[in-house]
Parts: sequence; C-alpha cells; structure tokens
Amino acid sequence: MKYVIALLALLLPVAAYAQEEAVAKIFAKRCAECHGADLQKPKKGIKVTIPPDAKLVTPGKPDDSPLWKAIRSNEMPPDNPMPDQEKTVIYNWIKSMGEKPAEKPAAVPAPEPPKGNTLKAIGKFHVIVIHFPIALIFAAVFAEIWGRIRPGAWQDTAVSYCVYIGAIGAVMACSLGFLYGIGRNVGEHQLFGFMGASLFVATALARICYGRSWQFTTLLAVTALVIGYAAHLGGVLVHGSFLLL
Repeated sequence: MKYVIALLALLLPVAAYAQEEAVAKIFAKRCAECHGADLQKPKKGIKVTIPPDAKLVTPGKPDDSPLWKAIRSNEMPPDNPMPDQEKTVIYNWIKSMGEKPAEKPAAVPAPEPPKGNTLKAIGKFHVIVIHFPIALIFAAVFAEIWGRIRPGAWQDTAVSYCVYIGAIGAVMACSLGFLYGIGRNVGEHQLFGFMGASLFVATALARICYGRSWQFTTLLAVTALVIGYAAHLGGVLVHGSFLLL
C-alpha cells in the first residue's frame, strides 16, 4: 500500500501540470487578447493569469468565483462563448485548487546493508599491499640492468632485497586479492595476479640457487611483464579502460 501511495504522490504533480497547461491554452485562445498577462492596460484592469488573481478565483469553489460566473454566463468571452468542454476544464481547475494535497507517504525504510564479510574486509588491504611488490619488481629490474652495465656490490644487494621482499609482498597481495575478489568479476586480473605472484616466488628461488645469471635475469623480466599486465588490469577495474590497449 505504501508503494501505491508513493506512486500516486509522484503522479499528482504531473496531472496538475497537465491541467494547468490545458487551462493556459484556453486562456491564451479566449482571453489573452483583452486580459493577457503582458498587457499594460487590460480591459477593466483585469488580467487572467496562472496562478489566478485572488479577486477572480476562490480556490475550490467555482460557484463563488467571479471568473467562473462570467464564463458560465457566457459574459466572457463576450463575442465567442466557450464551448462546454472548455468550461468543464476551467471548472475542474478551480475546484481542484481546494483539494488537500496528498499526504506525504511514510518513508520506506532503506534495506539494511548486508553485514560485512570479515574475509572481504580483510581483503580490502589488497589495494594497499599490492603497490609494494609492483614497485619492488621494477626496482629490481632497474638495479639488474644497471648492474649489467656497471657491475657493483650495491646492485647485487639491491636486486636481492627487492626480489626477496617483493616475493613475500606478492604472496600477501595475491592472497588478499583472492579475498577481496569474492563476489566480484575480476577473473583475468586475478589469474594474472596469481601468475605474477608465482613467478615472483620462482624468481626469488632462482636468485638463491643461481645468483646473478641469465636464467635469473630472464625470469625477472618475465615476472615484471606479467605483474605489470596484472597491475594494468587492476587499474582498468578501478579507473576504466586505459589508452595502453
């Protein structure tokens, strides 16, 4: 029942506007020449307007309204009386002014938001944690390239720290991502995120087993590409399509 009342409350203003528009057309056709709102000196000093002059219309009481009396008796317009159909429109318009406005429907309580899922709440930290492995993988690539050009101890140390810490961060970010993705359509991003985290761990193991080697460097480059693409897909989910593709 509440929804029916709400619907009626929405339709009433529309109906009132349509009624006033019909009245305005009648006034423009029958009355504007002598009593138009834009006339400086209307006949008998009377202007027929919407909303009407209080002296011409008694809201809700057509029979007590001078305007309706003049129209009903064919006094106005004098030379071309209104047809009955137009008279009915004017009569109903005056009568409707006295109707009480529809009572404001009681507010329909908004549905309670679903209780937060603890796992999904924890998964929100994915958005924060994910930036660390992304930054560290590209820092490792930069240090590895620089170390190939100008070998030095600091480059080796930087690469190792970035890869080890980044692998731990990637596993954390991937795990949080799975929690954050519950009920979301993030299939491709989730897939490449998992691949990137797995490759990051493999890269860290290659660093431990082979040290600086072309096998490690190749795996590092592949990991950076996969993680970069996964990051791109994550950005698309948040900000929309990038111009990169």
